[in-house]
Amino acid sequence: MYQTAELLERDQALRHLDSILKLVGLGTGRTVLVSGEAGIGKTSLVERFADRHRDEARILWGACEALFTPRPLGPLYDIAAQLPSDLLSLLESNAPRPRIFGALLGELQPGRRPSVVVIEDVHWADEATLDLDLPGTALSRVALGPLTEAAVEMLARKADRPAAGVHAVTGGNPFFVTEVLASAEPGVPPTVRDAVLLRAARLSARARSVLDVAAVIGARAELGLLEAVVGKDMPAAEEAISRGLLRPVEGGFGFRHELARQAVLGAIPQASSRIIHKAVLEALLASPAG
Repeated sequence: MYQTAELLERDQALRHLDSILKLVGLGTGRTVLVSGEAGIGKTSLVERFADRHRDEARILWGACEALFTPRPLGPLYDIAAQLPSDLLSLLESNAPRPRIFGALLGELQPGRRPSVVVIEDVHWADEATLDLDLPGTALSRVALGPLTEAAVEMLARKADRPAAGVHAVTGGNPFFVTEVLASAEPGVPPTVRDAVLLRAARLSARARSVLDVAAVIGARAELGLLEAVVGKDMPAAEEAISRGLLRPVEGGFGFRHELARQAVLGAIPQASSRIIHKAVLEALLASPAG
């Protein structure tokens, strides 16, 4: 169920990746950036692509760690364990980066079986990993968007669940859609709540304050009202945007998904929630509109 939801409406992206692999087979290396918000299905897309081509290409898989202090060159350790070369020994001996990068690129030279190197969660990459760069002229992008209402309705029928309101609260995010349809209880599914709050936990105290106030205000937090409540913390809204929790909307900010807002709202301690509600009410009463 989960993989089906993630891969709906992804045929075009798969065909694009297939065409790039054909170029690689001809000796033209490429870097592909698969982008999209959390839960949009990036990993599922790449996994399906890799499964389709395991007989014709060597798949090497690494991942960046979601740590405040990630291990330098973390994904290369994962990849080195899958290679018969001396890359792992170079990493463990803290060899100079040019030697390490040269060893990896040597494994990917034309004339060998085509290789697909996957580095997951590159937005968490450490500076050393980011130094492993390729020319921009060999760069392709695959941007994944949300599911359409028709796709959500199809999933709801398969799950024998009502589709009404599902697209609206999930924004068509495949992960959110799947978890809502799979949950037997009303409200925010625990898996969705955990995913949202894990992302929110990485915010600074100022950005979390902005996020909490926005959640209390509602689906759209008007700029003037939000500024009146959070005051000098307002610039931290950019941090919540960069983390994919808030997005700019006309006249203010909004959550990317109503489920995310509900998850944040439900996690605010009761005492803090009362204080925020009081501050929002006072700001509303003090506004010119009254």
